[in-house]
Amino acid sequence: MSRSGPDPSARSGRRARTGFVVVPVAVVAGLIGSLVRYLSIGIETVCFGFDYTAAADGVGAAPPWRRLLAAALSGAVCGLCWWRIRRRPRGMPSSIAGAVDPDPARRTRMPARVNVADALAQLLVVGAGMSLGREAAPRILAAVGGQAVVERARVDDETRRLLVGAAAGAGLAAIYNAPAAASCYTLELILHPDLRTRRGRREAALTAVVCVIATLVSWLFNRNRPIYELPPALRTVAPRSPWALVVLAAVLVVGHGFNALVGLAKRAAPPTRLLVATVPAGALAVSALALWQPRIVGNGQVAIGAVLAGGMTLPALVVLLLAKACGVAVGLVTGSTGGLLTPSLAIGACVGGAIGVAAGLDPSTTVLLVVMGAACVLALNQRAPFFGALFAIELTRVPLPFALATGAGVGLVWCVELLGGRLAARARRGG
Repeated sequence: MSRSGPDPSARSGRRARTGFVVVPVAVVAGLIGSLVRYLSIGIETVCFGFDYTAAADGVGAAPPWRRLLAAALSGAVCGLCWWRIRRRPRGMPSSIAGAVDPDPARRTRMPARVNVADALAQLLVVGAGMSLGREAAPRILAAVGGQAVVERARVDDETRRLLVGAAAGAGLAAIYNAPAAASCYTLELILHPDLRTRRGRREAALTAVVCVIATLVSWLFNRNRPIYELPPALRTVAPRSPWALVVLAAVLVVGHGFNALVGLAKRAAPPTRLLVATVPAGALAVSALALWQPRIVGNGQVAIGAVLAGGMTLPALVVLLLAKACGVAVGLVTGSTGGLLTPSLAIGACVGGAIGVAAGLDPSTTVLLVVMGAACVLALNQRAPFFGALFAIELTRVPLPFALATGAGVGLVWCVELLGGRLAARARRGG
């Protein structure tokens, strides 16, 4: 009498099928990421007559009436869209978190139509000037595309979970040309594998493969270029400056302050029935603020580019930091949905740039402080130190010594963060 148990041939068949599905999932994610980039440029061109993320002054060249009209129309459309989505009988549609839930009993399928509508609304409202990130849109769209591929391949439920999560990270990799950072994002914030186990290491390897293939696919359309251009006279050896410690101390304060502001704004968001009115009102408020500070529009790419280019005064940097934070808060408190990755980078970049200018440092040292500040605030905002460091490094392609210094800075900030958390927990238990 034979013993019952898993059939080795069936197990190898599942592995073969998983390997066969990985490439289509990655290709679809790469194509979606490229499409999102061109779609974003198209939205900006329709709204303002040009791609404002490529302009040094953001939407400054657009006439005020066009800025306000774009905000009002996009806010009205997106407010109606989010009202329709969120008023569904079962509330918000299942998104990436539900699709990759470790508990099979709680795991859900992403409904394609409502998730695509949500992602497109985010692209529209940010493209029209809302001061939020648009990185959630490619993640959602890539996850929906990956889900469609794996459902046709009929893989097992655990493999489906893994590939949908990897596809979400690959969408981020494709649009930002950052495969290493996107892999870390997927592992730290989506899949949470146990890397001490063979299964966890397999998940990490497969995630990296999907993100790399998606990035290579995106090169067919966007070429292999960094998102941010660095000053041409940048040193190849990272400068050593005690002001780096000042930046690390400052980002701990500013990063926690920004997180507190974001949390407060999210908690104060209006009920669903009011979104039709509050979202356009918020878009108009941010557009009005941008009449004074045009670089706060969009996800923060304009602000980061301006800080890296140099030439800004200390008051201008402080005002840009405060205006960007206010723009993010206004968007969230009025019910808009958007990301926080690039806004966090922009806040940290302003901190590093302000300290560099205040100390009268040379351009190379200031660039190091800008990249380090951006990486640290992002790591604090997302609670993901590896992703925060790698994302800032890949977006700027700083030389290796600068990258190592940035990683060391993020590591030091994260150690202080963990130590502070433990001391606070011990104080609460003692009280």
